[in-house]
Amino acid sequence: MTPPPQSISARGSSPSPPSGGTPPVPVLVGVLALALLLSGFCGILAELSLFNLAENLLGGTNRNLTYTMGFMMFAMGAGAALTGLRWFHTVPIDLLIAVELAISVLAMVSVVGIYTLSGHLPAAAPWLIWTFSPLLGIVIGLEIPLVLRINEALGVGLRPNAALVLAPDYIGALAAFVLFAFWLLPAFGLARAAWLGGVLNLAVGGLVLWMFRARLRRPAATGVAFALVALLAGGLGWKLEGLMASAEQLHYRDGIVWSRESPYQRMAITSRAKPGNPEYGRREEIPGLRVIARRGPLALVQVPPTHPSQCTEDIRFYINGGLQFSTCDEHRYHEMLVHPAWFLSGGTGAEAARDMGGVAGEAIPRALVLGGGDGLAVRELLKYDPIRIDLVELDAVVVELFRDDPRFSRLNGGSLSDARVEVHIGDAVRFLHRTRRRYRLIVLDFPDPHQTATARLYSRQLYLAAARALAPGGIVVTQSFSPLYHQPAFLVVRKTMAAAGLQVVSLQVPMLTFEHWGFHLASRSQSRQAMEARLERFHTRATTRYLNRAAVQAAFRWDKESFLGEDALPVNDQFTLPLLQIYNQGLRRQ
Repeated sequence: MTPPPQSISARGSSPSPPSGGTPPVPVLVGVLALALLLSGFCGILAELSLFNLAENLLGGTNRNLTYTMGFMMFAMGAGAALTGLRWFHTVPIDLLIAVELAISVLAMVSVVGIYTLSGHLPAAAPWLIWTFSPLLGIVIGLEIPLVLRINEALGVGLRPNAALVLAPDYIGALAAFVLFAFWLLPAFGLARAAWLGGVLNLAVGGLVLWMFRARLRRPAATGVAFALVALLAGGLGWKLEGLMASAEQLHYRDGIVWSRESPYQRMAITSRAKPGNPEYGRREEIPGLRVIARRGPLALVQVPPTHPSQCTEDIRFYINGGLQFSTCDEHRYHEMLVHPAWFLSGGTGAEAARDMGGVAGEAIPRALVLGGGDGLAVRELLKYDPIRIDLVELDAVVVELFRDDPRFSRLNGGSLSDARVEVHIGDAVRFLHRTRRRYRLIVLDFPDPHQTATARLYSRQLYLAAARALAPGGIVVTQSFSPLYHQPAFLVVRKTMAAAGLQVVSLQVPMLTFEHWGFHLASRSQSRQAMEARLERFHTRATTRYLNRAAVQAAFRWDKESFLGEDALPVNDQFTLPLLQIYNQGLRRQ
């Protein structure tokens, strides 16, 4: 008669091996060490995925480290403390396998589950992150004490036991950090990377199940649980792309016609011509308002346009859920961004250049566009000829999309394929520090400072580098959010440019999508009063849809409340980045 399987007691010595060819103890200990290495890898991979998802849904602040890594590490301690309860005095192998399966399930469903639920319940997005991260941490925290006790029961002494348990876990964590950043995220995307981590942990559970099969207390139940999780992994892996596409559509009103996740950001293009999310019509809290896009609990709303310039085709480009442009009114934005600054730089002819201290003697004027990989600002600059333009864009996917896809290259008139444009793929700050060229105009067309990476693009250090790259009489211009809805953030940028030794003129433009948007023009050599006096005489030989002299004259006229509180606001230094918190606080107040 075959003896019953034996459980492993936390307090007992190594039990005599049961019959049936049980692997020797060193092999079992090695299997547990491998399990900890791979499980440590999976746990960190899942948390990194949650952190990136939180940046997308909640905005990229350092608080997300607390909501993900911080909450997880605390919960790991809580999970480890739970193993001190009497229910864990006897530790069956079945319990360790259950923990591995739980980690696998939580990792696999983390991204797609939270992304889907936040689409249906936008206000719940923070709570989903805050709940899911510690839940995963508790389960991970159970693992190390359980393996320590199983090793003890197998006869492993204290010193080698600690080394065999802790070292693999830490090595696996390092591997997750390295592979996530350099391979998994760029190659597979956020949801697939998290799913792969869960599958890896499922394999860990299967390995432990097989090697310790003779010691299981409830082999049938454990085997069924493993089979169910394996079926979940297979089905989820098969349907993952479709599930993510459905989840993403929940976050946009119009239909998604293109989407992609690059190593730097998640991008989507929507079109009013394609059916989108019908739920948006039911979410409107104020009659007459339309919700265009959501970012976790935040919503971008629009009053249906009645202006004669309203468009029938509305194509919109989003980065990490934030609207970058709409074809309904992007011409207003880009014309105000480019043409007044080009005029001030002396770009309207030799007479103006001499008057403004410009660089009329240069053979071919050169402009620099940082960001703006959609080519729309470049399109406006190419209306002046002769000209040479350097475009610096971090994400090659953006340039390829708006240069090579005929659906979207028509929006910029093929500007990115123009021989007068030289495209550089790389970091804008690094380019500014390395370039030896001097530019008549530098256009900073960066995304809003939702994240640390973008907040540094509005720092004093960047404006100092831009000022050094200006030719005599040159102008630097930056988009600067809404002076109405993000007034503190708008003023922080203005104050930061002044702190870099620049004279600043602020402009504003009414829009259908952004409603009210702001820009800052700055010069090292021209005073604010001189620039405003010259803008009074604005003219351009370029063909424009919106901009004329009256629009420019109105753009730099401000009411008495527009600059209130500027003196009390901080300068956005790259080592403190107060703009990040100020901007995201402004989003939450809307």
